[in-house]
Amino acid sequence: GQFWAGAAPPRTEATPSGTVFQVECRTEAGESVLVLGSAQALGSWDMKEAKPLKLEGTTWKSEPLDVGSGEVEYKFIVKKGDDVRWEAIEPNRKLKGGAAPPVVKFGES
Repeated sequence: GQFWAGAAPPRTEATPSGTVFQVECRTEAGESVLVLGSAQALGSWDMKEAKPLKLEGTTWKSEPLDVGSGEVEYKFIVKKGDDVRWEAIEPNRKLKGGAAPPVVKFGES
């Protein structure tokens, strides 16, 4: 492998252990970013089952998730307490089976 001084370069990959979802999003203190979507691993659009992302540098990243091999629709949300801010994009983001999702900016399709 290669050694990187500081943060690793941004990348997105579908690994055998799952798919990592990544988004660049400005947040305020107390806010968290989550991913929600059509696959069971993304909560089947149930807000209570949305998957939290962790901030790494300027990018929020999910744990590797097993979203299956079919097409998946998803969106990112920002949450603070009971307040939820959905991405104001139409249509939903789509991921083809087995593909790696790109790093995106919150609210930009």
